[in-house]
Amino acid sequence: MLEPGRELQCPMVESLPNKNVKLYNSPTGRHLVLVSADGTERPVHKVILAVTSPVFERIFDSNMEECRTGRYVLEDISTKTLDALLKYMYYKGLEILKEEAVGLLKAAEKYEMSDLKEHCEEDLIAGINMENLVDCCNWATSFLPLT
Repeated sequence: MLEPGRELQCPMVESLPNKNVKLYNSPTGRHLVLVSADGTERPVHKVILAVTSPVFERIFDSNMEECRTGRYVLEDISTKTLDALLKYMYYKGLEILKEEAVGLLKAAEKYEMSDLKEHCEEDLIAGINMENLVDCCNWATSFLPLT
């Protein structure tokens, strides 16, 4: 029995990031192709998407056309944002480039990835300065509900 306040040490769990690097680089088991808004295709492992996004999990549990065709078009996500999103999904961490933070934040919102959303918000808030204040206010209003 684990004592209160003591963390469980598990070598298998601790090695997951290394295993995900291998998985990320492996073509084996990629059963879905994500297509960015500009047509770039990225073969992916459905299980990674399902465990990191409740939206993808619901898509895969449904009988949507994308499940039958093995292709899912992300009409509002650029290739750069898709690549950053996939790295986050596989590794659960990344250094966000400022130019991708807004795109990643929108993707995190859409695909219900609260940990990524929080990470993007923190990065964006930390980067606010007098030069980009107006731009930050403009993109922030895009997240307000329509009335």
